[in-house]
Order: sequence, then C-alpha cells, then structure tokens
Amino acid sequence: MPILTPDQEAQVVDALVNLGWLDTQQGLHTEGVNTIREVLQCSREDAVAVFRDLRLRKVIEEQSEVGVQTRFRWIRSATQ
Repeated sequence: MPILTPDQEAQVVDALVNLGWLDTQQGLHTEGVNTIREVLQCSREDAVAVFRDLRLRKVIEEQSEVGVQTRFRWIRSATQ
C-alpha cells in the first residue's frame, strides 16, 4: 500500500465525499476505488488497500438514507 502524505489523504477523502449519493452500496464501493485510482494514479490493488485503510482507521464512513429509495454516500468520520 502506498503511504499517503496528509495532502494526498485529504484529496482522496474530499474526492470520496464529493461522489455524493449513489443508488447501491456496491456502486459506492466501486466508485470509491475508481476515485482513489484517479486521484493517486495508482493500481487497483493499491486503491483497494488505501480504501480499506481509510475505512479501518475510520477516516471515512458509509452513510445511508432510507426513503423511497435507499441511497449511500461517504462522509468524513465524526471521530476525525
């Protein structure tokens, strides 16, 4: 896994949060990995590793909204 600078981590988190609402949890995760790849210009494997690290450290969290249609998005963790 690549070691991110604080600036890179902030860019990745901003990009994930800016994805906004998506219709499926799978889509949210897929778009998250794709977004990390774009921001860091890295392999899929490295993007998945970064994604897991951010989630394990609770830098980002998944949020869902249940209504007529359930939607999902990434938010900055309240603990950060």
